[in-house]
Amino acid sequence: MRKNKDIKRAIILNPLVIIIYGLACYYLAELARYGGVKRRVPIIIFMLSLLIIWFIYSFFKMRKQKSKSNQIELSKDSLKMIQTSKWWFGLTVLAFIFITSYTGYDIYQSAIPYNGKLSWVIQQIRSEREVPFTRKNIYEDGLLGLIEDVNQKVELPDELYLSNEVDLSFTKEGQITKFYGFIYGKNTKGETDTFLLSYDEKKNQNLQIYLDNYLEATYDKDKLLQPLIDGLEVIPLDEIFKELDVELFELNYAGFEVSPNNMEWKNQYYNEEGLLDIPYSTDDYVGYSFKIHETDGSELAYLKFNFVSYDPVAIEKYVEQKAKEEAQEADPNYFPEEAIAEEYFLNEKIGYQLVEIDAALGSRFYGLRKTEDGGLTWTMHNEAPFLDRAGIAAGLTFIDEELGFIALSHNGGNEADLFRTSDGGVTFEPVELPSVSVTQNGAEFEPFDFPEMPIESNGQLILYVNQGADGDYQKDAKASYVSDDRGQTFEFVEIER
Repeated sequence: MRKNKDIKRAIILNPLVIIIYGLACYYLAELARYGGVKRRVPIIIFMLSLLIIWFIYSFFKMRKQKSKSNQIELSKDSLKMIQTSKWWFGLTVLAFIFITSYTGYDIYQSAIPYNGKLSWVIQQIRSEREVPFTRKNIYEDGLLGLIEDVNQKVELPDELYLSNEVDLSFTKEGQITKFYGFIYGKNTKGETDTFLLSYDEKKNQNLQIYLDNYLEATYDKDKLLQPLIDGLEVIPLDEIFKELDVELFELNYAGFEVSPNNMEWKNQYYNEEGLLDIPYSTDDYVGYSFKIHETDGSELAYLKFNFVSYDPVAIEKYVEQKAKEEAQEADPNYFPEEAIAEEYFLNEKIGYQLVEIDAALGSRFYGLRKTEDGGLTWTMHNEAPFLDRAGIAAGLTFIDEELGFIALSHNGGNEADLFRTSDGGVTFEPVELPSVSVTQNGAEFEPFDFPEMPIESNGQLILYVNQGADGDYQKDAKASYVSDDRGQTFEFVEIER
């Protein structure tokens, strides 16, 4: 009886079964890695169906022959066939284990992020949601309707920020037809959650929600979403747009803006009470603003509205800043922001800047500017603080109104020189530092050649010198120095690792 079972098992797990199973696993692994449901799934189903049919057929056949098992056993008296059957059954079991293990490993690899189609399916299951968009009349629900619909599926933070801008389209009856916005905020654990919201009524009646997208969260107050929500609550959009002979409008919101007042647009201020009947206080508009214009598929838009949140404090700050910038531009010593290499303020009034005044072959020549009115005006204090040497500015600090230090790097940032002033920046002189030699791999060299800015501590000046861009001695090791004579001389202390 036992010998008969060995033969039957070998017949059930014949070579054709192994081949079909192997092909089914192959297409399953290909499906996990490359996708292609329409092309590969029917093949997998067909092959698995063949295996199931064969196993069912074999099961019933074995039961039918059970009563004849003694006769079959007596007729199979060849020891060679029995030994071959045992050998083949063991081999097929090993083949099944190998094929299954290899396929499982291949599928696991496809599930690793960005490694196969399966990883994207898993990501989709984890990060994509849909919710019925029911409260989509912008006149009646504003943006709160959308927020409440989203909250049925995911919990939005109380304070939301924009990654870029919010865009939506609505009909003159107020029905939102499209929406796109990438927003983020902090959850109850203080962690950043991101939400990409997308809706297009022509494609899907549900609002699409994509979670956990990559984002460098800045939490910039200029990008708050709440001003748009508040604006849509207080501005009577239905009274403005419902009677216009336009079928579709587009709304864009990017947060706080300072932009020139474009006369092509109908510009209006609003606050928490609604639209304000006041003129613009400047030629520019300042505040959280959203724009609405007609859209009919053409580039021309004749109806353009710009709604700006009225904030007198923000306007006053802008006017002051603009006056400051205009004064700077009128100053013959004015330099654009990109020319300012280093800046240091000793206090609220006195500050210094290293500004680029010339360039040649990748190196820069710098001048030292000074302000005594908090940066409103600047004067050229020293036209050659680095003693006519070229390089890249690498530091600026003042300990008091007389004592200060600057640094100039060269050789691609591999090393730098330190300069000292004791007369408030009128003149500078190089600072000589004791060299520090170390041994690495049997070679002696001096790795510490890029001084940082000195700092004052307990009446002494502490100076750290690192290794520059080409340093490779014990990773971030630095040499520390100390000065008891206000930086005229420095004494080596130790190597800090």
